[in-house]
Order: sequence, then C-alpha cells, then structure tokens
Amino acid sequence: MDAEHAICCICLNIWHDVTVAPCFHNFCNGCFLEWLTRSQEKRSSVLCPQCRAVVQFVGKNHFLLNVADEILKADSSLKRTNDEVAILDFYATIQSNLVVNSGKHLHGKRARSQVDEEADNPSNPCPQCGTEYGGFRCNQTTIHLQCQACGGMMPLRTNNSVPQHCLGCDKAFCSTYWHAQGVSQSDSHRVCSRETFKPMSEWTTSLESLLQLMKTIDMNKLSLRSVLHSWGCL
Repeated sequence: MDAEHAICCICLNIWHDVTVAPCFHNFCNGCFLEWLTRSQEKRSSVLCPQCRAVVQFVGKNHFLLNVADEILKADSSLKRTNDEVAILDFYATIQSNLVVNSGKHLHGKRARSQVDEEADNPSNPCPQCGTEYGGFRCNQTTIHLQCQACGGMMPLRTNNSVPQHCLGCDKAFCSTYWHAQGVSQSDSHRVCSRETFKPMSEWTTSLESLLQLMKTIDMNKLSLRSVLHSWGCL
C-alpha cells in the first residue's frame, strides 16, 4: 500500500493505532475519538469524517496497523514526533468494538447488515440504560462496549478506575465493571461471572484440569484454539 492511501483524513498523517468504521474508512484511534466527542456535542448522529455516513459502531483495524508500521519503517520522514504520538495515545480509548448510540438511522443505497441491526437493537441491553447504578446512568450519546464473554453491553467509562479491558488482549469483559456497580445477572441483561475477568495471578491450574482439557480435545477431535474459544479465553 502506498503512503498516500494510508492517510487519516482528520490529521492528514499516516494512521496511528488504526480504527475502522462500518463504511470501511480508517482513522487514527485518538483522532476519531476526538471527532466522535465533538460530533455528539453538536448532533444526534455521528458521521464519518470522510464520507458522512452515519457511524453506529467502530473498532480497531489490526491488519492496517501492521501496514502503517511498515510504511513508517520504509520512510522515517513520515513519523510523528514523540510528543504527537503521546497526545494521540492519550486520547486513543478504542480497544474493543464500540457501539455508538444514534438518534437517526442510516439511509442510502448500502444494504443494512446484521451487525447494523444488532447495533440498533442490542439483544443484551445495558443495565445502566434507563436505570442508575453506582451513581451513573447512560444518556443518548453514551458509547457502549460489548462483552467478549457473554455478549452483554456496558458503557465505556474512560474516567472510571474499574478495568473494562483485558491488559493482554485489549478485549472488553463486563464482570469486574458490573460487580463494582452492584449489578448482578437477571433475565433482562447478561453479566458474566467474575471468574471470566480474574487476573492471571489468581488462576490456579491443576494436573486434573489439564488432563480434562487434553481429554476434551482428543474425544471431540477439536483444536486447542476452539476449546479455549468456547471457554471464553480467546
């Protein structure tokens, strides 16, 4: 990919920590978060800064992150200063897929995908949408994260001390957050077990559990990856 095709249209520099919108336009993580914040202050819908399509969810683009790194290695003159990178990293809070609330629906020629429909009507609503827990209640512009383990929704709280992302894989998990808010699972919303987001130092592995894992893989002809995925580890 040429450098001219790896430009963030917000800052006009090579992508840094690339994020992608449903319209497949890519931006720097920090740049898009600033754009999202300003957009929500001015209008009910967040629009793509490049094509003006309504943005209903956004996530990281790990493939293009590698591409951007290769471009910068090939031409060091395109690199930002350390201060510029530090500022971008400070604002870069997109780690897992974010669901962006919007008062309008997407109109146009592009067919709506299943992901679009799920973003509009999440099957596992956030408990803090409509009810206050822990002194916080979502509003119409609150950005939400979807838990990687149970599929439930929770608000993105960047100013909250309770962790919402795994430090190893950057994926979002809701158990610790909801426990801190005093919310437990009910028929109306999902909350995964605290075991799901337990620090690695607290996990104990016995010979019996390892043998059970090997037996499960052998009996069902499964790969290690598929078993770990079913356990919510991947």
